[in-house]
Amino acid sequence: MTALILPKVNGNDSYTDIDVQASVISADTACRKASFFLAMNVGHLLRAANPRLLLDDDLLKWQLNITLTSPRGETPQQIGQMFLAASDGSVLFADELMHTLTALDNAHSVG
Repeated sequence: MTALILPKVNGNDSYTDIDVQASVISADTACRKASFFLAMNVGHLLRAANPRLLLDDDLLKWQLNITLTSPRGETPQQIGQMFLAASDGSVLFADELMHTLTALDNAHSVG
């Protein structure tokens, strides 16, 4: 029995127990793969955290928060979310994610 957090229904998270047989990467592995992707493709101060396993459109995927860390020890800020295929850890919507995070970084750098 696996508890999955499903997309919001009527504004509330719904929790449902369902039987699923699937081979998926662990939450820790998802965080490591996502953080590595962010470091190599966007910036070294970005980390992935708080993984949630979702079932959406017949696809199991990990949803992770993207946090901006600080070398000065300031409180990390959540700046977005990313998704990984739960079966192999591949980043979903990678091009859109990089474009969004780069645009966000450029907006902060200008001001």
